[in-house]
Amino acid sequence: MDRLTAYEDRSSEKLAVGLGWLSIALGLAELAAPRRVARLVGIMPDDTTVAVLRSYGARSIGNGFAILAQPDQATWLWSRVAGDALDFAALTGAMNSPATHRSRAICATVAVLGVTALDVLCARRLRQEEQNRFGMGDRHAASSHRTRGSARAVRVAEAVTINAPLERVQERWANLESMPSSLRNLTANQPDAPGGASIEFRAAPAGRGTQVHVGFEYTPTGGALGGVVAKMFSQDPAGQLRHDLRCFKQLMETGEITLSDGPALWRPAQPAAETRDVRWAAGVEV
Repeated sequence: MDRLTAYEDRSSEKLAVGLGWLSIALGLAELAAPRRVARLVGIMPDDTTVAVLRSYGARSIGNGFAILAQPDQATWLWSRVAGDALDFAALTGAMNSPATHRSRAICATVAVLGVTALDVLCARRLRQEEQNRFGMGDRHAASSHRTRGSARAVRVAEAVTINAPLERVQERWANLESMPSSLRNLTANQPDAPGGASIEFRAAPAGRGTQVHVGFEYTPTGGALGGVVAKMFSQDPAGQLRHDLRCFKQLMETGEITLSDGPALWRPAQPAAETRDVRWAAGVEV
């Protein structure tokens, strides 16, 4: 991917993360205060409405956590679109009730349509980026492999475009001492390696450098729930691989890895105080 595509990838994932948090926030409100939510959207807060809102809240929270765990997957955004359709149907159906506050219900319906548009936009962008990044053939092959293999196995595939000649990228890749940690144990061009690890170097189109494609399989510790928790804390293999490929890109293009202490509630991100901490965060020092 070129710089513009990489920027679009990140912006789509950031939008997905925002929609994930929105799902969780709305779900918590529906679970904790369903009668208030019902009155807010103009619907009579009877027992049936409360039960429906709580079920919607549980669905929304689960969907939100799934998006946060895999913000680069379009599947969870399409699931949100399906939920939006249920919300829209419930609101339009309530319009026929004389107990409905029509102006509030109309405002809520417009809000649902606006969020639905964002969900569809994000889902389509993520799907298109998946196709651009891996190719339709690779995605079908990976899906087929997952179906045949263990249900718990997860296939990870990432790619990065580096503004450097292919020969120089391959030569630097072979220097394991300077490589980020998650890249050291992968064997280039050996699909039969443990975990189906594979690394491929390709000349980027229009002479724009070198594309590095990396893939492998792993089984999340603690199953699906453990994978979600690891994703939330950026400890999952997919997130680590993505981070380390970016570090490798920086090493190749600038000769150094630019990192910072992350932002906190009271300050923005800032340069790390200790050089060793930077090297440890980049995975080049244990």
